[in-house]
Amino acid sequence: MVRVRATSLNYRDLMVARGRYGSGVPLPLIPLSDGAGEIAAVGEGVTRLKLGDREAGTFFQN
Repeated sequence: MVRVRATSLNYRDLMVARGRYGSGVPLPLIPLSDGAGEIAAVGEGVTRLKLGDREAGTFFQN
């Protein structure tokens, strides 16, 4: 789990909200492509991350 500390909306978020990006997105929807924060909890067996690590999300993971 990431404790979000900063966010921003970008053009992709506007397009998602207008239904012009992606398809079949269930509503209601709060688009948010960019966010950063710190690890607040990890699941069992997680070894790459630890509490307090800084993280930033991405919508293109590959």
